[in-house]
Amino acid sequence: MRILSLCTSAGLWDKAWIEAGHEVIAGCEVADHKRVMYLGWCPSTEGFLEADINNLAKKVKGMKFDGVIGGIPCQS
Repeated sequence: MRILSLCTSAGLWDKAWIEAGHEVIAGCEVADHKRVMYLGWCPSTEGFLEADINNLAKKVKGMKFDGVIGGIPCQS
């Protein structure tokens, strides 16, 4: 399955899905240090992880997803 992960935080939830054999497309994380941590846990998602959700929308336009990991945003 291809999963879109929104509000990724450090990526531990995404890592579990990746380890289960699914493709996870990283979404948005505002905090620089959490994006660095995320790429340490989930390097296969590099190229999609964004600080601004508007940039992510442009990258995934037209892609089909089987599910969404929708973390609660910690920033306004």
